[in-house]
Amino acid sequence: GKTAVVLRLMAEKAMAQLWVDRATYRPVRIVLGAGAGQYALNVAWVPRSAAMLATLSTPRAPAGYTDVTAPSG
Repeated sequence: GKTAVVLRLMAEKAMAQLWVDRATYRPVRIVLGAGAGQYALNVAWVPRSAAMLATLSTPRAPAGYTDVTAPSG
């Protein structure tokens, strides 16, 4: 629902697209690869708030997560 500019990077064996909102210059979609091996990420921007910042500064482990200490050496 927004006007975007698509920036494309094409290399010999790779392709990427970055969709940028024309008004804010923020990324709204990132596409890597092509065909069956294509991955897309839609980016949503949320307004800054105290509650949102609190979730970023106090991460929580997902349910069922087990902390395993890596062996030294």
